[in-house]
Amino acid sequence: MTSLREAVRRRLGLAARDMTDPIGYTYAVHWTKTARVWDREQRERARLALLHLTRQGDFEATTQERRYIVKEVDDIPHAGASLIALLGVLDALDHSKGDPPEEHR
Repeated sequence: MTSLREAVRRRLGLAARDMTDPIGYTYAVHWTKTARVWDREQRERARLALLHLTRQGDFEATTQERRYIVKEVDDIPHAGASLIALLGVLDALDHSKGDPPEEHR
């Protein structure tokens, strides 16, 4: 079985020795810690909301400016690049492990 860390790196196209997007990697690490305890339904609600948001014509993958609040994720503003990283993490989680263990919910 692929480790969660390796699945995220592969899915986001990041290798520790060849990190071309350190901001995206940092966001991915943050979201991995957060989303790994979400159940499948929470991940899917977040994914659908993020897909809807990121497909809008005025969405920008800002690296630091926090413009976007996604209620299905939480109630605080996030940078666009952070939300793109979350989409990648959600995809990696669903392809690597399935539901988290009960004690983490």
